[in-house]
Amino acid sequence: NVMDSISVMTPNSATICEPEVPMKDYEHYQESSAPDIATIRSIANDCINAGNDGGAIDIITSILIENNSLSLSVDVPLFCLTTLWVLARRSDDNKRKIIFEGGTLDGIIEVMRIYCDMNMPVEIQIKACGLLWALSMKPNDRV
Repeated sequence: NVMDSISVMTPNSATICEPEVPMKDYEHYQESSAPDIATIRSIANDCINAGNDGGAIDIITSILIENNSLSLSVDVPLFCLTTLWVLARRSDDNKRKIIFEGGTLDGIIEVMRIYCDMNMPVEIQIKACGLLWALSMKPNDRV
């Protein structure tokens, strides 16, 4: 499973093999253990280049939702939102998948809420609003 290779454990879910992370170091731990953008980009591009936009949407959605609960990295949601925006603009099928399948729309709204509540940079809000706008447009309506 692709997601298994980039998952992160919370401090209270440490196993015998993984030591407990002290809460004071947790924010640094979250940032340093965020998925590597180059790896995410490579996996998404492989799906897209193989004509599997749906697979790319599923992977990006999983990473976005996982990042919402495990990391404070701004780069991961920015990349995920931008990639979903590009995929939404490619076809109405992609829009339908983003809106109705796999919790993608819920993940988008959740990332907006999380980063708004944390007083993080507005780039997340701007990207997410752009994605929501793209989801509401039909390709024939663009000028």
